[in-house]
Amino acid sequence: DSGTTENFTNYLSQAAPDAWPHEAGGQWPITPRESAQGNSGIADTVQRAEGSIGYVEMSHVHGMSTANIGVGGEFVEISPEAAAQVVADSPRREDNASEHDLALDLEYGTTEAGSYPLVLVSYETVCEEYPDATEAENVKSFLRYVVSPEGQEAASAETGSTPVNDTLREQLLASIDAVGVRD
Repeated sequence: DSGTTENFTNYLSQAAPDAWPHEAGGQWPITPRESAQGNSGIADTVQRAEGSIGYVEMSHVHGMSTANIGVGGEFVEISPEAAAQVVADSPRREDNASEHDLALDLEYGTTEAGSYPLVLVSYETVCEEYPDATEAENVKSFLRYVVSPEGQEAASAETGSTPVNDTLREQLLASIDAVGVRD
């Protein structure tokens, strides 16, 4: 099972339901001519095999050609800004557990100009209450760094990920501030 495969097949089923007849899932639904384990293995295989096509996280592209995706009458090149546009335009899931649950219902089928809809969002999951103040403050400190401009730039430099925008950062900080101590 692969989260990248599940995300990619979810994108295909939402963006091109008439052309992609398969259910979204973590297993590739068609027998591949060649396969590999993990993003690094797939990236290596695509680089070695002439004429091959594959899908990997952006952090594994390493100079390979990428696909521009047709969105709203234009073909959009992958970039942090184009990926961030989809995240910014996507609503929260309707079944989120609480007001502090910021899980998104990604708009894979967007027609918004300049959006690159094939994105995957990483989430941090923490408890809303901890048994003692030190533990709660350690969790909050870690998360504040992760969502800070410095933390986001460090992650982006390391992985090629897209930093969160200021609006989402404010929402994340409000959720982080809600972490407290169990009564």
